[in-house]
Amino acid sequence: MKEKQLVLLGLALVILVSFLDSFAGVMSGYEEAVQIRDEAGNLVRVGEDGSLPLQAVQKGELTGSLAAGQVLKVSLPMGEIDLSGVKEGEEGEEGEQGEQGVGAADAAQLQYEVRVYGRNKEVAQEYAGRVKVSLRPLSGTPGASGVAGTAGEAGGGLELVVDEPPRPAELKVKVVVRGTLPAAARVDLENGYGLVRVTDLSGPSTVRNGYGPTELGRLAGDWSVEADYSALLVDGIAGDLEMRGDYSEANISHVGGDLTIRSDYKDIRVADVRGDLDVKGDYGSLQFEDVAGSVTLDVGYKDVRGDGIGGDVRASSSYGDLRLAGLRRNVEIEAEFAKVDLGFAAPPDHRFHLRSRYGSIADDLSVTEERSAGSFEKLREGVAGRGQYRVSVETDYGDIHVWEAAARNR
Repeated sequence: MKEKQLVLLGLALVILVSFLDSFAGVMSGYEEAVQIRDEAGNLVRVGEDGSLPLQAVQKGELTGSLAAGQVLKVSLPMGEIDLSGVKEGEEGEEGEQGEQGVGAADAAQLQYEVRVYGRNKEVAQEYAGRVKVSLRPLSGTPGASGVAGTAGEAGGGLELVVDEPPRPAELKVKVVVRGTLPAAARVDLENGYGLVRVTDLSGPSTVRNGYGPTELGRLAGDWSVEADYSALLVDGIAGDLEMRGDYSEANISHVGGDLTIRSDYKDIRVADVRGDLDVKGDYGSLQFEDVAGSVTLDVGYKDVRGDGIGGDVRASSSYGDLRLAGLRRNVEIEAEFAKVDLGFAAPPDHRFHLRSRYGSIADDLSVTEERSAGSFEKLREGVAGRGQYRVSVETDYGDIHVWEAAARNR
């Protein structure tokens, strides 16, 4: 019996060795097959992410005029946009005067690169030479003289246009646009894939970006931002900001007006909003501090932490806990499967109505009393101070905790 088992085991080992040897040959053939070679048979280096090598670059400069309030429009399927504003009398990044003078009140100066990626250098270079980049008047907004961007135009502006001939399937193109605009100019920017950075310009303006970082700072007026699959960084907007984006982390600070956020699936951090904060979205987390106005929340599966709220709070939450501190005015909260933790700035001056179904209520303020309620319900009501403001909290399957928040150094 043992001899038979040994024979079977030996046969199994022979089969296994044969299979591994064949598999190695298959893998070797596969590795040879997936290697990319040019027309001369030379091996082409490919990035770890599968990207093709850079083979050709076309560079150029564009100049135009944008009067205060006029718009520069840029729309790229893939690229980088980096624009900054220059006030009258200031110089650009190089500190040099252009033909129209960088310090001119209406001067727009742009530098561009058309980067072509592919397997064949000659094909890429020939194609790069046929791509045309130009500044044109915005469609439907020609100036009285027919010249792009005349200072006498009411509204209007310029559009950066990329004219591409039919592209060979093996080529990829990325366009990079950098430059300076008058600080009073506005922008309408769209980038399908890549970086967008804007500083020291005016609104109302619009930025749309996907699959790349978005950075905005020191901006005047109102702004609208759409950023999906991005990382959004905003530091300084004088007016209102409307942000929309899914799968995009956001870090937003120093908003002079109202902040409206519509975002799902990623974490959001907010600091120093001089107006109201309005957030709607599911999943991820929300942290905010120092909101001078009111706060409105409509969230699900999202934990929320907030501190320093000057106005009223109205919130609806499911499957995500709420912890809000520095409360001063009216509070209205409806929650399901969520714990509600509220800290009130001293001295509290509120009339409380706290109801929890299938949860508990803790009152560290010692101002409420338990009232009779239905089965599986807890109800507490009471008044702190004169009861100038109203607090109504209703939860299903969630605890309620109210307490006095310590004053923070501002």
